[in-house]
Amino acid sequence: MTLDPNWVLVGVTTVYTFATIAICWANWRSASAAKGQAEEMIRQYRDSKRARIAIRFDKKCAVDRNIVLKNVGKEDADEVTLSINNEFIEALQAVWPDNLLKIGISSTIHIAAGQEFWFFVGFVSMIGKMAVTKANVKVSYRAGRECYEETATIDFSQYNFISEISNKTVSANGHHWV
Repeated sequence: MTLDPNWVLVGVTTVYTFATIAICWANWRSASAAKGQAEEMIRQYRDSKRARIAIRFDKKCAVDRNIVLKNVGKEDADEVTLSINNEFIEALQAVWPDNLLKIGISSTIHIAAGQEFWFFVGFVSMIGKMAVTKANVKVSYRAGRECYEETATIDFSQYNFISEISNKTVSANGHHWV
């Protein structure tokens, strides 16, 4: 039995066609994976260099208490707003009606990369009189075209142990010992 050369050509063409389809499909999958990887790298790069606001407690001396916002990112943060739970604000109002924190929560600020903003909450003696000492802090801001939000809870009653030692004087909660 002899093979018809036309059928051999049909068989070779069929195998070649399926092989071409398989190669095209593999190339498409490879290109899709490469595109996904490139998009992820771009996302990670943008995320690593964007503005990023860190919220923390700090003090300038043993008796003051502050909320500090610091831009730890590499770009500026725009339209930064600070909000704190109403229970904390009302408790602060009760012991210090003219507190400066209410100015901070009604402001919109710009924080440059590396810059800090300090919001004075009050003195230890005031905070000790407050019915609510836990502040739920939320910071909203814009970085580039995206909007972000950071949150933190600061319980000011937990910082009464803070003390300082300078020039042979120990200071804790406003009391000085030599």
